[in-house]
Amino acid sequence: ITENAIMPEQFEINAFPNPFNSSCKIIAPAGAKFEIYDIRGNIVWERSPDRDNRHREMSPTSRAFIWRPDKSITSGIYLIRATVGDQTITKRAILMK
Repeated sequence: ITENAIMPEQFEINAFPNPFNSSCKIIAPAGAKFEIYDIRGNIVWERSPDRDNRHREMSPTSRAFIWRPDKSITSGIYLIRATVGDQTITKRAILMK
């Protein structure tokens, strides 16, 4: 990271409702790469802002999107990982069908 790089002062992920049933709103820093893992460490979903512009911009420092797991995703604990530069943060979300 260069001296001129702008990093969010507060780097966090919010996911709600949590636990959730059919969808979960995730808010994280703008420009973050997202990966969602099952409890075994398998990636079940990912999105990069560089190749996917479906994020709805909430502010210059955060973005929100809705994760709607497909029918093949089972109930359980999932880990949402957001990465900006060399910073990574993980949030647990629980899917209850």
